[in-house]
Amino acid sequence: MSNPSILYMGSGDIGRFCLAALLDKGFVIAGVFCRASDRTETDDVPSVFTFARRAGLHVFGATDPSDPAFLEEARGLAPDLLLSIQYDRILKPPLLSIPRRGAYNLHFGPLPRLRGCFPTKWAIIEDEPAGVTFHCIDPGVDSGDVLAQTIVPLAPDETDETLYHKLQETGKRLFVEQIPWMKALSPPPRRPQDPAAASHHPKRLPFDGIIDWRRDAAWVERFIRAFTFPPYPAAKAWLAGKEVEIRAPVEIGPDLPGRAPGEMAPGEDGAVAVQCGQGSLVIRRVLVQGEERPVGEILGSLPSEASPPVPLSLTGEGERGPEWRSRSGEGFLPLQGAARRGSLGLPERPLLTSPCPNPPPPRGRNLFAVGLPPLPGRAPPTAPSSAPRATWPPSRSAGRSTASTSGRTSTLSGPSSGSSSQERSRPGRWRQSVSGPWPRSRRRATPESRSWRQTSAATWPACPWERTGRACSSAPAVSPAGTACRSC
Repeated sequence: MSNPSILYMGSGDIGRFCLAALLDKGFVIAGVFCRASDRTETDDVPSVFTFARRAGLHVFGATDPSDPAFLEEARGLAPDLLLSIQYDRILKPPLLSIPRRGAYNLHFGPLPRLRGCFPTKWAIIEDEPAGVTFHCIDPGVDSGDVLAQTIVPLAPDETDETLYHKLQETGKRLFVEQIPWMKALSPPPRRPQDPAAASHHPKRLPFDGIIDWRRDAAWVERFIRAFTFPPYPAAKAWLAGKEVEIRAPVEIGPDLPGRAPGEMAPGEDGAVAVQCGQGSLVIRRVLVQGEERPVGEILGSLPSEASPPVPLSLTGEGERGPEWRSRSGEGFLPLQGAARRGSLGLPERPLLTSPCPNPPPPRGRNLFAVGLPPLPGRAPPTAPSSAPRATWPPSRSAGRSTASTSGRTSTLSGPSSGSSSQERSRPGRWRQSVSGPWPRSRRRATPESRSWRQTSAATWPACPWERTGRACSSAPAVSPAGTACRSC
C-alpha cells in the first residue's frame, strides 16, 4: 500500500513541527499552502514556507484557499487527506470536497468551547480551562466531530504567552498520536460536538485590547494577563491623553473610597492603585511607545493640576474612542447618546435641541437615537419645502398629489419616466423623502444605494422620531441639520 498523500496547510512553529513529523513517517506531501503573511524565507521566526521550500516541497502560489486556480490544481493532485495546523482561514466546501479521506484540523481550544479566534486569550478572560482538539473540518467554524482532545488547566498567574507555549507542546504530542491512524487511513470513532455547550469568538481582538475599568478588578487582572505576550501589544488604556500599555503582573486590591472606575490613588514604591468597578488594581509599570517605564515616573511628568485622582481612562483624551461602537455582544457595557460620548471625553455629536415628550418605544437597537451627520459626499437634508405633498402610497392619477393620512404626509421625488404619471427614481423603486411613515414594505434601495440605510441624506427624514413613523404632539423640534421636525 502506498503512503497517503497530504494537502498541508499550516503556520508557525507547530505547523513546521507537524510537517516535519509527516515527512519523517513517509507521508507524501502533495503540496503546502501557507498563510499570506508567511511567503518569504526567513531564519528569524518559525516558518512553514521556509521549511517547505528548503525541503523541496511544492508550495502553492495562491494566498486564498478559495482561489479557483488553486482548487483546480488541488483536484489534480487528488490528496488522501487535508491537514490544517494553525491555519487561520475558513475552508469552504469546494476545498473540503477534494481530499478523498477527509479534512482535519488542530485547534487550540477544548471544543466545543472556545471556537473561533484567540482561544488562549478568551480562556484566560473567561477563566475556563484551555485545551487542544484534533477534529474533522466541516463547513462551520471549528464545529466538526472531535477525534482527540487534551484539556489544559490554567495556572493562577497564567498569561497568554505561557498558555500558548503549553498548548503548543500539548498540540505537538497530540498530533504525533494521530499519525498511526492517518498512515493507515483508518480514523478513530468520532464524537459529535454539543452545540448547546459551544462558545464562539470572532476574528477580532477581545474588546480591541482596551481595558474597561468598569468591570471588577479580577476580570481586569485576567484581561491584562490575556494580553501579556511580549513583544505583542499589551492591554491598552489612556493616561492624560497618552496611550499606555499594561502587562502582568498586577495586583488586586480593595476599593478606593471616593474614586470612580479608572481613577488612581498613589501607592507604595511609586505604584498606583486604579479603581475598578469592584476592587482595585495595583500597577507598577506601564509601556509608553513600547518602552517600559515606572507608572510613578509618568505621573510625575504630568502638570501639577493633573495630580491624582487622574483618570486612567478607557479613552480619556486619546485619539481613539472605540467605545462609541457599541459591542455589547462581546461584553461592553454600552452607554447611550450624549451620556456615552460625554463620559468618555468624546466630542459631542449634535442631538435634537428640543427633547420630544412623546418618544417612540424602544425597538431593540435604535440606529437613530443620535442625530446623524450627512453621509460623505452627499448633500445635507434640505429645508422644508412648500411644494404639495402626496400620501403614501402615491396617487396614480398625478405625478404629485396632496392628501391627508392621519395628519401625516409624504413626498415622493424622482424623475418622471415617459408618459407614466408616477414619479419614480427607477422603475419599481419609489423614493420617499422628508416626512411621513416609512412602511416596511416600501423600504427600497435608491439608484445610488443598495440599502435603505445608506439612502442619500437628502432623502432621509430629518427628525429621528420622524424616521420611526411616530408623531410627536409637542412644539416642533429641530434636527441636527437645522430643519424642523415635520411629524411634531
